[in-house]
Amino acid sequence: MSTLEIPKEWKKISVKSAEFILNETKDYVDYTLKEAEKITNRTYALLLLLITILSALIGFTYTTILEGNYNGIIYVNFFIIMTIAAFIMYLSSVIRSRGMKVKGRRPEKLMKTTHLINPALKDEENYLAFILREIINCEDKIAYNLSQNKLRRNKLNMTLKAIAVLFPLYIVIAFFAITQVH
Repeated sequence: MSTLEIPKEWKKISVKSAEFILNETKDYVDYTLKEAEKITNRTYALLLLLITILSALIGFTYTTILEGNYNGIIYVNFFIIMTIAAFIMYLSSVIRSRGMKVKGRRPEKLMKTTHLINPALKDEENYLAFILREIINCEDKIAYNLSQNKLRRNKLNMTLKAIAVLFPLYIVIAFFAITQVH
């Protein structure tokens, strides 16, 4: 939940000011959703790259085994195949954990009699109360989406860093595994 609260003197806020704030918060909710989409697209791109590399390594290793060449590269490839498979499973959690709060709300959440019919408020005050509640709702969505984006971005960045370390290491180890046989 948000720490944003409706001020005690909320009736003094102009409707135009509240509408401006609401529009800005909706824009920011939109930004968090676009950021989530970018993270998802980057994750899919990395998954496709890893699946391609995994397929090539499996094919190479399988061919090497069929040819009867049981050299050190096979063991190195088995290790990297398992590592890539682990990366793929980990990255799929980035995609699966995409629980974002979207723009707008369902009418059943807005159409509560206690909100719609309030004899203590004039029409303009009632409208202002709706706007202020929606601003707080948008703030909750923003806070939640930002935390989800941060978590997903951190997972993606950690995977990229691990790949940046492991693949050069694999190339060096594979080179020595191949040259020791010859």
